[in-house]
Amino acid sequence: MERPSNGYFVHVIFRGLFIAWPDDEGALRVLLPDARRPPRSELDPDHRLGGLREHAGVIEIPTHVWQNRAQHPNALEVRKPNKEPVALAFLEGHSLEVTSEKGTLRCPELPEAVASSCNRAFNLNGNNNLMILDADDNSGLLQLSEFRGPLRADGDLRRAMVGHVTFDRGFAQSERRSRDGDREVKWVMAGPEDVKRLIGSSATGEGEPVADVIGNREGRLLNLDLRVSLVADADDVVHLNRRFLEDESVVVDEFLLHPPEPETDVTIWIKNRELTAVLQDSDQMDKQIISDPRTKIDLDHEFYGRLTDGEVVIPVDSEAGLNSDGGAGCGGGVKDPGGP
Repeated sequence: MERPSNGYFVHVIFRGLFIAWPDDEGALRVLLPDARRPPRSELDPDHRLGGLREHAGVIEIPTHVWQNRAQHPNALEVRKPNKEPVALAFLEGHSLEVTSEKGTLRCPELPEAVASSCNRAFNLNGNNNLMILDADDNSGLLQLSEFRGPLRADGDLRRAMVGHVTFDRGFAQSERRSRDGDREVKWVMAGPEDVKRLIGSSATGEGEPVADVIGNREGRLLNLDLRVSLVADADDVVHLNRRFLEDESVVVDEFLLHPPEPETDVTIWIKNRELTAVLQDSDQMDKQIISDPRTKIDLDHEFYGRLTDGEVVIPVDSEAGLNSDGGAGCGGGVKDPGGP
């Protein structure tokens, strides 16, 4: 994307547990399941693999773009390794809204090669307000993990979420490929019975080969994060509003954001991760601190079951099976993936 001549980029990046849902009304909804108080794992009730891990939903904003810091007691200012100071605000059942003071937020201008790969799988608005890179092999939305089954009824769905964001404009793509050291991991979407067999194999020490469980199903590469990019005019100020999900008519608080220097941007991270990982992660990818413990199958996708009445699948490493990076499979998912 070329830098706007009289504006700046606004990037909203989602990490951890989230579901990207391009709905039938031309909007991209992002749902964050509530993982603050983990229940007993249905797939690993005896904690053979460690069970489910507690997550925190947070907004993270660099303090240098935050204009109303003095009037904002509901955020913590934190210094993290390999990263500039940031403000953290916790999500506890909030709806987030990204707007701007002068209403100039819009979709970036995209190269034709990128634009031609947008809006195919989901057939969204034809006016280019919202562009979703869907089928691209490297950054397409379909590179996220699968999410199956219908969503719960509205009331139950709200109670099962720690946060929710809706975009009616912008450019959406996935990023940050799942890796195990230098190896790009290929994942198979395994159903509950498959996962139970693999867990049982681990517990008995018999080491049932993963191939015997998943058969010849072909694994695929996964991305972990979602990025939604917008553009605002240079003299416009971004408003990030936080509202309670149970009453979205009331703005609980508001962050006013604007880059302090020309040709710089605003980045907002929305994370639903283990708190240790939130406090230690860096945006310098070559200096990432590995804060998650090494796990077996990443069972945290079970939290998506709170959002749906359908079957929840767990990504399984098609080569190593039970031996995956902590957090490697704990990326976002996409609801009802389609394709050209």
